[in-house]
Formats: sequence, C-alpha cells, structure tokens
Amino acid sequence: MKAKWALLTKIQLLELFGLNKARHTSDGRVRRRTFGAAILLGFVGVILVAFTAAVCILLARAQMGAHVPAFMLAISSFTVFLYALVRGGGELFAVRDYDLVMSMPVKKRDVILSRLLCAYVPNLAFTLVFMLPAMIVYFVYCGFSFGALGAILLATLCAPLAPLAVALTLGTLLSALTAGFRYRNTLRAVFGILVFGALMALYFWFSFSASEDMGADLANIADVLIGKAYPPALLLDRTLAGGAVWAVFAFAGGSLALAALFCLVVAACYTRIHASLQARGAKKAYKAEQVKSSSAFAALVRKEFKRLFGSTAYLFNSVGGLLVLVVLVVVLLLGFGDSMFSEAQILTRVPYSLAGLCAAFLGTACPAASALSLEGSSRGQLFAMPVSARKILLAKATPTLVLDGLVSAAVSIVCCAVVGAPWHAYLLCPLSGIAAAALVAFGGIFLNYKFPKYDWTQEIQAVKRGAPVMILSFGMLVPGMIVTVLTLVFGWIPLLVFAVLCAVLAILTAALLGKAKLYV
Repeated sequence: MKAKWALLTKIQLLELFGLNKARHTSDGRVRRRTFGAAILLGFVGVILVAFTAAVCILLARAQMGAHVPAFMLAISSFTVFLYALVRGGGELFAVRDYDLVMSMPVKKRDVILSRLLCAYVPNLAFTLVFMLPAMIVYFVYCGFSFGALGAILLATLCAPLAPLAVALTLGTLLSALTAGFRYRNTLRAVFGILVFGALMALYFWFSFSASEDMGADLANIADVLIGKAYPPALLLDRTLAGGAVWAVFAFAGGSLALAALFCLVVAACYTRIHASLQARGAKKAYKAEQVKSSSAFAALVRKEFKRLFGSTAYLFNSVGGLLVLVVLVVVLLLGFGDSMFSEAQILTRVPYSLAGLCAAFLGTACPAASALSLEGSSRGQLFAMPVSARKILLAKATPTLVLDGLVSAAVSIVCCAVVGAPWHAYLLCPLSGIAAAALVAFGGIFLNYKFPKYDWTQEIQAVKRGAPVMILSFGMLVPGMIVTVLTLVFGWIPLLVFAVLCAVLAILTAALLGKAKLYV
C-alpha cells in the first residue's frame, strides 16, 4: 500500500501543474491548454538554462571555473529565499482545501510532509536550472571526476532546504504578526514588488555600467557572493576548489538539520499557525460610518481595485511588466540611457522604439486576464446581481486599463524628455501606450471570459497559469518587439500603424463583451 504522504504529494504536485485535471477530463480544450502551458514552461526553462550557461562560461574564461558551482549555488539559494519569503506561509498554510484535507483519514504528519515536499520539489527544479549548466561548465574547464559529480549533486539536492526553511519561518511569523492588520496583503505585495524592482534595477545597473571585461566583473561578484553574502556556498567551493571533502558533507548536514528542525516545529504547531494566519481583523472594533451612494459600475470598479491590492499573488504577478518599465525609466533618468542611445546614433527614433517596448511589456501586466477566474466558487453571488454581464466585465477590465494606460503614458513622456524627442512624439507615444493598454484590458477580460479557470485552490493557479495570461503575454510581446525594431529603421510610421490597430481591436473586443453571458 502506497504511503499516504506520498499519495498526497503526488496529487498536489499534479494539481500544481494542472496535469491531474488534464488526465481525467474529456474536454480537449483543457488538455490543449495544459500541453501548451508545458511547452511554454519548457521554453522558459531553456532560455534560463542558456542564460545560466552563458554566465558560467564567462566566469570560467575569467579563470573562475572551479568556483562556478558555488557561485550558482549562492544565486539559486537567494532566488529560492526571496520567492518563498514573498509568498509567506502560503505554500504550507494558506490553502483553500485545508479543512477538506485535514478531515481526511490521514495523519497530520502526512499532510505536513506532503505540503513541505510540494514546497521543496518546485524549488529543487528551479535550483537544477542553475546547477546543471554550472556542473557541465565545471567539468569542461576543470575536468571530470566522480567525486566532484557526487559533491555537486549532493549540494544541489540540499541547496533549497536552508533558504526555504528560513524564508518560510520568517514569512509565517510576519503573516501571523499581521494577521489582524487590514492591509497586510497589500504590504506583502508591495514588499515583493520592491524586491523584484531592486533585482531589476541591479540587473540594469550591471548591464549598463559593466566594463568591457564582463568576465572580470562577474568574477568580482562571485568573490563577494561566495565569500561574504552566502557563506554556506563557501563549503562547496572548498570541496571543489580546495579539495576539502568534509566541507560538502558539512553543508549537506547543516541544511538537513535546519530542515528537520523546521519540520519538527511545524508539526507541533501546524494547526495553531494555520488558525492564526486565517484571522481577519477579529479584534477590530466596528465603527459606524456614513454610507456613500454610487452607481453599480463604480461599486464594481472599487471592488476590483480592492481585490487587486488585497491579494499578494494577484498584485505581484499583475504588475511585473509595469515594474520593469518603471525601473527602465529610473535607469534612463540616472543617465545610463544617454550613453546607450548616443552610441546608436538614432536619437530621433528612440522614443518610438521605446513606446513599442512599452506595449510589449503590457501583456505581462494584465489583471483582467484572471479577474473573472478569481471569482472562483463565489462567482454565483456576482453573476446573480441585477447588473449586465457587459458591465461586470468592463468593471473587471478597468484596473488594467487605468494602471497600464497611466504607466505606459508616463513612461513614454519621460523617455521623450530624456532623449529630447520632437513635439509630435509627446502625442504619438503616450497615445499608442493608451491604445495598447485598452487592447490588453479588453482582450484580457474577453479571453478570461472564454477560458475561465474557476476550479483553483490557490490564487496563483488562476493568476499565473491561466490560458488568457499566457496568450496575452506572448500576444503582445511579439508585435511589440517587432514595432520596437521597425521604428528604429522607419521612424514613427510603424508605431502609428500599431496604435491604430490596437485601438480598432480594442473597440471590437469591447463590443463583443456586450454579447457575453455569465453562467454559474
């Protein structure tokens, strides 16, 4: 008989990637969406592996080949830590099926172990994206040995344990301390956005300020990461570069001990921690306030904005593209853009190209693509309201239209000012951004209407893995990048054509929403 913890882990992992539903459904659309998502995930993985391999090769050419695995171990550990910290205790506690699972004839330790494994396995897969290219580059430049192979594999298996345990502990404590705070989800989302923005700013800063010998710059960063920023990576480095066999076993033992201690604490306090995290301002006193009247549409729009800023996963995954644009503007204002544009000698065409780049990123910033799916099992309350389906869908598209339109217009104006664009660029570039934002908003809610995902157990499943999100991301990325390139050659004409097409498609899509019918 298969262990119950193993069965629970298998079911949750299959549900995490949408494979369980695809296996047992007779709906061909579900299988095609799952297959498409798998292809997309594989494509992203290939890109990450290629980028990691390029960084490893640069390090190896800078006479740092023996330190490549330790460097990538530090990078992957920081990534796992930040991702788990942003999510807080959501991977272990904040799940909608908690009552259902705990009422099953299984022991609590089986439930806890399955939750921990479901948090560990995806992070291990992400760690492999960093460590496998590092291992291959190490063997190419330093020679193959079974001892080095065993050391790297052992370190890779144990790498996610320590950062995951520390991040989940800190995230859970912060969530418990702020359980009764009204804006805790917003603060958590803002924290995640700030972390992501800092990483993007660091990337742009390094890209624009790196010297001609980028390998030397990477070597200096590797020395800091391995020796000071993440000392555990130094243990693997001593094994591979210094021949100290004991060091990698010390790393593995320390990681396993920390993970075991975390499991013991969680097992003893699991129910109480979950109850604390589910608190929603129970101690808050009721205050009578004057009721403000408004139209049904305005009330629906306010509801959508509150839903967006009240969910960490929803807000963080819906503003990623906008954050990249904001970071890009900051980099331009700091002066990194002047040197880059002056070398290209096409200053008069740069504003139009940047406007196309803005449109390319807007597809990754579309709350409307998952706004309808997030209604989940409570959608019956919304659909039963005496409000037309068109009004409901337009209200759900409004946050996307407002946020994307304002940010893209502001980015275009700032870029025009930094580059010194002609007066007509100040009109065309912001208007093209607003047209693209309208297409993203109406197209996102229309796709979500056609391909809803109501059967989610965690918000991230609807926000990140829905078909509308993937279609819109690549649907705007490809034409946006084409316009970015064409405007560098032909000037403002491709951007004008693109803006007109976006406006026409947005109007047609908004008209189609009038024929929508919402059913429970």
